[in-house]
Amino acid sequence: MDEFSSHSLNIDADRALFEGQISNLVLTFYENESPPCGLLGLLDWRFHGKISKFIRQGALSGQLGECSYLPFKKNDRVFHLLLIGAGAAQKPGLRLPLAKTALKVLEKNLSALKWSKIGVSKSDFGDVNSDFFIQNFKGVPLWITL
Repeated sequence: MDEFSSHSLNIDADRALFEGQISNLVLTFYENESPPCGLLGLLDWRFHGKISKFIRQGALSGQLGECSYLPFKKNDRVFHLLLIGAGAAQKPGLRLPLAKTALKVLEKNLSALKWSKIGVSKSDFGDVNSDFFIQNFKGVPLWITL
């Protein structure tokens, strides 16, 4: 992963994941959203509430910088989710760009995992532009979705 490669997909992240265009997806998770909102809430529904179950059990908190890997199997496929804690949301469903401390934790974990075709959703990161990902995730092969 010496050089940064980003690709744009003109598709929603959940669709890209379930249609096999990506198999790894980064999601933001807020500590004051239970059940989860946004893209994480949609995937929680698609995985039959398993993410909410982890939240209720205290395994996930959404604290700023918390990084959690969740593999899920569905229809004989494994989906790899990496959740990054974004702290407290200003209001449920509102997505803002992540704080620098959380971005550094996420970049370190993504580099260590050495995944290929890592999906990120612009809307899940506060509708940032592609330059945001290029600046913050050097050397990480990203597939940027809507």
